Amino acid sequence: MNNPKLVKIGDLARACKLPVSTVRYYNSLGIIEEAYRTPGRVRLFNRDRMLGKIRKARAINSNRTLEQVKALV
Repeated sequence: MNNPKLVKIGDLARACKLPVSTVRYYNSLGIIEEAYRTPGRVRLFNRDRMLGKIRKARAINSNRTLEQVKALV
């Protein structure tokens, strides 16, 4: 991994203080998107960009459905 901004899903989850399953779920809904997938199918994310999106999603998630959050992020 030559780009220090690209991180594995576990590293992103730890940075966000979320379970990996929640990060995968956000990815499946399109709230966050992977930057790259290795030939071994490992998801890599742009750490800074995804941290911002996840923080925004958490901030607006209090009284909204995930679909509404997705539209706002």
